[in-house]
Amino acid sequence: MTVPRTAGQAIGAITKLTNKNDVNDILTINVEYNQLAALLPEGDVNEKETGYSKFPGNTNSFIINNDTYCIVMDKYKGAIPEFVNPKYTDDTKTIFKKPTRLECMMQEYPKLLSKYQREYGKNEEEKKSNDGATFDVGMTCFPPWLAMKPVKSNIADSIKQVQKMGTSFSAAHGESAVYFMNRTLLRAAAKNENLTLESKDKLELVKGLPVDYGARIVLYPSFGATIRDIGEKLKGDISITENSTLILDGDGIEIDGLKLDGTLIIRSKGKNTKIIIKNLSVKNEGYEFKAIDVNDTSIEEKYRIRGYVLNKKGERIIEFDNEKANTVSE
Repeated sequence: MTVPRTAGQAIGAITKLTNKNDVNDILTINVEYNQLAALLPEGDVNEKETGYSKFPGNTNSFIINNDTYCIVMDKYKGAIPEFVNPKYTDDTKTIFKKPTRLECMMQEYPKLLSKYQREYGKNEEEKKSNDGATFDVGMTCFPPWLAMKPVKSNIADSIKQVQKMGTSFSAAHGESAVYFMNRTLLRAAAKNENLTLESKDKLELVKGLPVDYGARIVLYPSFGATIRDIGEKLKGDISITENSTLILDGDGIEIDGLKLDGTLIIRSKGKNTKIIIKNLSVKNEGYEFKAIDVNDTSIEEKYRIRGYVLNKKGERIIEFDNEKANTVSE
């Protein structure tokens, strides 16, 4: 599974490599971003039509045919070819950013598929014993908010990423992406694009790290694991302001009409406990993010890597654990 990737973005790219001595020897595989440009005559560039590189980004997420996997692992005992992936401090590539090392990466698995086809592809006995196995490698592309928004860059590196690509792998962008995903899922489940709107302005609590802003929606897996699950629990007129926070935790929650301007936390506990929100209106000061000094070591690191803390100014909590049906309304 892949995501759109901008040229130079620090994630591997999915490519199709063809053996110049055998056009039938094709390898669909990840190429690390710091090696990709050297393989391309024009370098790693964005296409005018899409604004992205023609080589999508690797998410390290795979759907594997188990029959094929067992055959290949049995032949090669799980030995993935070794790889060296040096990281440099700048484009001169003269100083290592950190000690480099040998790696055996799971995304190199297609090399074993290609190797197996070269060595055993024409063996009729092997073909007979491999019924149900397929050795082709394909890919599909998902939007980044759905498939990949990792947190792996410090603030200084993230600011450079924003300057180069417009986004980053910072903690702030990662957290923002989770809320964006949940807003999108909630709108899709309710079949209502106006349920909660995206802010026109970015939130920039750390200078140089503007992030998408909107309602902070937290959907626990217990509330719903799919759009269908979530949609079955949403009815009536639901509206959530962009400054609000909504946390839904529990299988027994049903919302039938809600107007939220602030913070609302709903938790249903116990196997048969149900909470039915019926035409409820909630307004309070809510939660807000407050900028901090990222160099202040008296603040916990989990907050300094974000650049902010949560300031709880007002909230309403609705929680039941009584194995009954509970209706909460105006």
